[in-house]
Amino acid sequence: MRENDPLKSTVLHYKNNYSENEIVSSEEGSSYGAAFLIRSLEKIKKNTGSEVLRKLIDTYIEEYVFHIKDNNRDTIINMIEETSAKGSSFILYAKTAYNKVLKEEECLSRLLDTLERNNIEQM
Repeated sequence: MRENDPLKSTVLHYKNNYSENEIVSSEEGSSYGAAFLIRSLEKIKKNTGSEVLRKLIDTYIEEYVFHIKDNNRDTIINMIEETSAKGSSFILYAKTAYNKVLKEEECLSRLLDTLERNNIEQM
């Protein structure tokens, strides 16, 4: 990534205006998944050489953050109440969610590798 790249400041804009804690536990009801998705898109954007792909990812991030901010609070409050911790079922849920995150990280890693290979082939 170039030193004076304007898209680099856009990523910093997201990080400054939507801190991880705000994204994870905001009143708008976002979850860890939202923060993980935004960080993953930022990593992909950072590692791609295509300006078109960077702008596309930037647009997706903006739309996703906008959707999070405008999401219906009542729906989210109901979802939180439904998934309250209840004994061993919550432990099973937590383990399943953790394994899902590990698989998603593995998939994102493979995607980054593919993008990098395509980037090298284009040069």
